Amino acid sequence: MAKFKVSQEADYAMGHLRYGHREGVIEAESKEDALNKLKNEGYADYLDFVLDDYSCEDVEYGDNEFKIEEVEEK
Repeated sequence: MAKFKVSQEADYAMGHLRYGHREGVIEAESKEDALNKLKNEGYADYLDFVLDDYSCEDVEYGDNEFKIEEVEEK
């Protein structure tokens, strides 16, 4: 029996972002140098935001088409 990956785009989703963090990699001579770059030289602006927790209260799919792709078994 074949397997299929199925997806459908949502028109909207409503809920609450709970919490997250930011992270990244910077080059520095030491921990103190890294902290200085983060606090004083704007390096924190280049960190990526990662969403850790959220809650979804409502979602609407409307008449959006289903996308179906066959999954090949290995």
